[in-house]
Amino acid sequence: MIDQILAIKEKILAYRFIKWVISGIMLILVLGIYAIYMLSHQQELTSVKTDPSKEARKATMTNASTEIKSQSSDAVIMVDVKGAVKKPGVYNVVDNPRAQKAIAQAGGITSEADITTVNLAQKMSDGTVIYVPNKNEPQPNNERTVIAKKSDSAKINLNTATANELQILEGVGAKKAEQIIAYRETHGHFKDVTELKGIPGIGDKRIESLKDKLLV
Repeated sequence: MIDQILAIKEKILAYRFIKWVISGIMLILVLGIYAIYMLSHQQELTSVKTDPSKEARKATMTNASTEIKSQSSDAVIMVDVKGAVKKPGVYNVVDNPRAQKAIAQAGGITSEADITTVNLAQKMSDGTVIYVPNKNEPQPNNERTVIAKKSDSAKINLNTATANELQILEGVGAKKAEQIIAYRETHGHFKDVTELKGIPGIGDKRIESLKDKLLV
Protein backbone atom coordinates (compact mmCIF):
# COMPACT_ATOMS: atom_id res chain seq x y z
CA MET A 1 0.00 0.00 0.00
CA ILE A 2 2.79 2.36 0.89
CA ASP A 3 4.52 1.55 -2.36
CA GLN A 4 1.40 2.53 -4.27
CA ILE A 5 1.14 5.82 -2.42
CA LEU A 6 4.78 6.61 -3.13
CA ALA A 7 4.28 5.81 -6.81
CA ILE A 8 1.30 8.14 -6.99
CA LYS A 9 3.31 10.94 -5.32
CA GLU A 10 6.12 10.46 -7.79
CA LYS A 11 3.67 10.74 -10.70
CA ILE A 12 2.16 13.90 -9.23
CA LEU A 13 5.61 15.45 -8.78
CA ALA A 14 6.58 14.47 -12.32
CA TYR A 15 3.34 16.01 -13.70
CA ARG A 16 3.97 19.21 -11.78
CA PHE A 17 7.56 19.34 -13.06
CA ILE A 18 6.43 18.91 -16.68
CA LYS A 19 3.78 21.62 -16.18
CA TRP A 20 6.41 24.02 -14.80
CA VAL A 21 8.73 23.27 -17.70
CA ILE A 22 5.96 23.93 -20.26
CA SER A 23 4.97 27.16 -18.47
CA GLY A 24 8.60 28.27 -18.48
CA ILE A 25 8.96 27.55 -22.20
CA MET A 26 5.75 29.50 -22.96
CA LEU A 27 6.98 32.44 -20.89
CA ILE A 28 10.34 32.41 -22.70
CA LEU A 29 8.56 32.36 -26.09
CA VAL A 30 6.32 35.30 -25.14
CA LEU A 31 9.27 37.31 -23.85
CA GLY A 32 11.25 36.47 -26.98
CA ILE A 33 8.47 37.60 -29.32
CA TYR A 34 8.05 40.83 -27.35
CA ALA A 35 11.80 41.47 -27.42
CA ILE A 36 11.92 40.92 -31.21
CA TYR A 37 9.00 43.34 -31.72
CA MET A 38 10.59 46.04 -29.55
CA LEU A 39 13.95 45.64 -31.31
CA SER A 40 12.31 45.94 -34.75
CA HIS A 41 10.32 49.01 -33.68
CA GLN A 42 13.44 50.65 -32.23
CA GLN A 43 15.36 50.01 -35.47
CA GLU A 44 12.54 51.63 -37.49
CA LEU A 45 12.59 54.74 -35.30
CA THR A 46 16.37 54.91 -35.55
CA SER A 47 16.17 54.58 -39.34
CA VAL A 48 13.75 57.54 -39.58
CA LYS A 49 15.95 59.68 -37.34
CA THR A 50 19.20 58.80 -39.13
CA ASP A 51 17.73 59.08 -42.65
CA PRO A 52 16.31 62.63 -42.97
CA SER A 53 16.29 62.21 -46.74
CA LYS A 54 12.93 60.41 -46.45
CA GLU A 55 11.34 63.43 -44.80
CA ALA A 56 13.13 65.73 -47.26
CA ARG A 57 11.79 63.76 -50.24
CA LYS A 58 8.31 63.83 -48.75
CA ALA A 59 8.50 67.62 -48.23
CA THR A 60 9.84 68.09 -51.77
CA MET A 61 6.98 66.07 -53.26
CA THR A 62 4.45 68.06 -51.23
CA ASN A 63 5.94 71.39 -52.35
CA ALA A 64 6.04 70.24 -55.98
CA SER A 65 2.40 69.18 -55.83
CA THR A 66 1.42 72.55 -54.33
CA GLU A 67 3.39 74.41 -57.01
CA ILE A 68 1.74 72.40 -59.81
CA LYS A 69 -1.71 73.15 -58.42
CA SER A 70 -0.83 76.84 -58.08
CA GLN A 71 0.43 77.03 -61.66
CA SER A 72 -2.61 75.21 -63.04
CA SER A 73 -4.90 77.71 -61.29
CA ASP A 74 -3.26 80.72 -62.97
CA ALA A 75 -5.47 82.23 -65.65
CA VAL A 76 -4.00 82.92 -69.08
CA ILE A 77 -4.84 86.36 -70.46
CA MET A 78 -4.36 87.80 -73.95
CA VAL A 79 -2.56 91.13 -74.25
CA ASP A 80 -2.07 93.23 -77.40
CA VAL A 81 1.36 94.89 -77.34
CA LYS A 82 1.76 97.77 -79.81
CA GLY A 83 4.09 100.65 -80.64
CA ALA A 84 7.82 100.84 -80.12
CA VAL A 85 8.47 97.18 -79.28
CA LYS A 86 10.57 94.73 -81.29
CA LYS A 87 7.80 92.21 -81.95
CA PRO A 88 4.35 93.83 -81.74
CA GLY A 89 1.49 91.38 -81.48
CA VAL A 90 -0.97 89.53 -79.25
CA TYR A 91 0.59 87.46 -76.47
CA ASN A 92 -0.66 84.99 -73.87
CA VAL A 93 0.52 86.06 -70.44
CA VAL A 94 0.33 83.96 -67.27
CA ASP A 95 1.81 84.13 -63.76
CA ASN A 96 1.97 87.72 -62.45
CA PRO A 97 0.50 89.49 -65.52
CA ARG A 98 2.21 92.89 -65.45
CA ALA A 99 2.93 95.25 -68.33
CA GLN A 100 6.67 94.64 -68.04
CA LYS A 101 6.22 90.91 -68.65
CA ALA A 102 4.04 91.43 -71.73
CA ILE A 103 6.55 93.90 -73.20
CA ALA A 104 9.36 91.41 -72.55
CA GLN A 105 7.41 88.74 -74.43
CA ALA A 106 7.15 91.18 -77.33
CA GLY A 107 10.96 91.29 -77.53
CA GLY A 108 11.39 94.37 -75.36
CA ILE A 109 11.37 98.03 -76.38
CA THR A 110 13.17 99.55 -79.36
CA SER A 111 15.87 102.22 -79.17
CA GLU A 112 13.27 104.86 -80.11
CA ALA A 113 10.81 103.94 -77.34
CA ASP A 114 9.72 106.45 -74.73
CA ILE A 115 9.12 104.26 -71.70
CA THR A 116 8.44 107.19 -69.34
CA THR A 117 4.73 107.17 -70.19
CA VAL A 118 4.31 103.43 -69.56
CA ASN A 119 3.55 101.99 -66.14
CA LEU A 120 5.56 98.77 -66.23
CA ALA A 121 4.13 97.60 -62.91
CA GLN A 122 0.52 97.92 -64.10
CA LYS A 123 -1.56 94.77 -63.63
CA MET A 124 -3.29 93.60 -66.77
CA SER A 125 -6.63 92.00 -67.51
CA ASP A 126 -7.71 89.97 -70.52
CA GLY A 127 -7.90 92.14 -73.65
CA THR A 128 -5.53 94.85 -72.41
CA VAL A 129 -3.78 96.97 -75.05
CA ILE A 130 -0.26 98.11 -74.13
CA TYR A 131 1.06 100.94 -76.29
CA VAL A 132 4.70 102.03 -76.08
CA PRO A 133 5.13 105.42 -77.81
CA ASN A 134 8.17 106.71 -79.70
CA LYS A 135 10.31 109.51 -78.28
CA ASN A 136 9.18 112.01 -80.94
CA GLU A 137 5.52 111.16 -80.47
CA PRO A 138 3.18 113.73 -78.84
CA GLN A 139 2.64 113.02 -75.16
CA PRO A 140 -0.85 111.98 -73.98
CA ASN A 141 -2.82 114.46 -71.89
CA ASN A 142 -3.97 111.88 -69.34
CA GLU A 143 -1.98 110.67 -66.34
CA ARG A 144 1.48 109.20 -66.94
CA THR A 145 0.37 105.87 -65.46
CA VAL A 146 -1.59 105.04 -68.59
CA ILE A 147 -0.45 101.83 -70.28
CA ALA A 148 -2.70 101.83 -73.32
CA LYS A 149 -3.47 104.24 -76.14
CA LYS A 150 -6.87 104.75 -77.69
CA SER A 151 -7.19 102.67 -80.80
CA ASP A 152 -10.03 102.39 -83.27
CA SER A 153 -9.29 98.68 -83.63
CA ALA A 154 -9.17 97.88 -79.89
CA LYS A 155 -12.25 97.84 -77.69
CA ILE A 156 -12.30 98.10 -73.92
CA ASN A 157 -14.19 95.50 -71.91
CA LEU A 158 -16.40 97.22 -69.34
CA ASN A 159 -16.34 94.12 -67.14
CA THR A 160 -12.56 93.72 -66.89
CA ALA A 161 -11.06 97.16 -67.61
CA THR A 162 -8.99 98.89 -64.94
CA ALA A 163 -9.44 102.56 -64.04
CA ASN A 164 -6.44 103.48 -66.20
CA GLU A 165 -7.85 101.63 -69.20
CA LEU A 166 -11.23 103.30 -68.83
CA GLN A 167 -9.56 106.72 -68.85
CA ILE A 168 -8.46 106.05 -72.41
CA LEU A 169 -12.07 106.71 -73.40
CA GLU A 170 -12.90 110.24 -74.46
CA GLY A 171 -14.57 112.19 -71.66
CA VAL A 172 -13.79 109.61 -68.97
CA GLY A 173 -11.49 110.92 -66.26
CA ALA A 174 -10.22 109.35 -63.05
CA LYS A 175 -13.42 110.06 -61.09
CA LYS A 176 -15.73 108.74 -63.81
CA ALA A 177 -13.60 105.61 -64.22
CA GLU A 178 -13.87 104.90 -60.48
CA GLN A 179 -17.66 105.40 -60.67
CA ILE A 180 -17.87 102.84 -63.50
CA ILE A 181 -15.85 100.31 -61.50
CA ALA A 182 -17.92 100.98 -58.35
CA TYR A 183 -21.14 100.46 -60.33
CA ARG A 184 -19.74 97.18 -61.73
CA GLU A 185 -18.79 95.92 -58.28
CA THR A 186 -22.20 96.84 -56.84
CA HIS A 187 -24.49 95.62 -59.64
CA GLY A 188 -22.37 92.88 -61.20
CA HIS A 189 -21.04 92.66 -64.74
CA PHE A 190 -22.47 94.90 -67.42
CA LYS A 191 -24.80 93.03 -69.76
CA ASP A 192 -25.12 95.94 -72.19
CA VAL A 193 -23.26 99.19 -72.83
CA THR A 194 -26.51 101.13 -72.25
CA GLU A 195 -26.29 100.25 -68.54
CA LEU A 196 -23.80 103.13 -68.29
CA LYS A 197 -26.89 105.34 -67.95
CA GLY A 198 -26.89 104.30 -64.31
CA ILE A 199 -23.72 106.32 -63.75
CA PRO A 200 -24.20 110.06 -63.06
CA GLY A 201 -23.14 112.28 -65.96
CA ILE A 202 -23.39 109.60 -68.66
CA GLY A 203 -26.38 110.00 -70.97
CA ASP A 204 -27.56 108.72 -74.34
CA LYS A 205 -25.24 110.97 -76.35
CA ARG A 206 -22.16 109.90 -74.42
CA ILE A 207 -23.10 106.23 -74.74
CA GLU A 208 -23.65 106.67 -78.49
CA SER A 209 -20.15 108.10 -78.86
CA LEU A 210 -18.56 105.34 -76.79
CA LYS A 211 -20.47 102.21 -77.82
CA ASP A 212 -18.14 101.42 -80.76
CA LYS A 213 -15.17 101.46 -78.40
CA LEU A 214 -16.70 99.25 -75.69
CA LEU A 215 -17.69 95.63 -75.27
CA VAL A 216 -19.16 93.57 -72.46
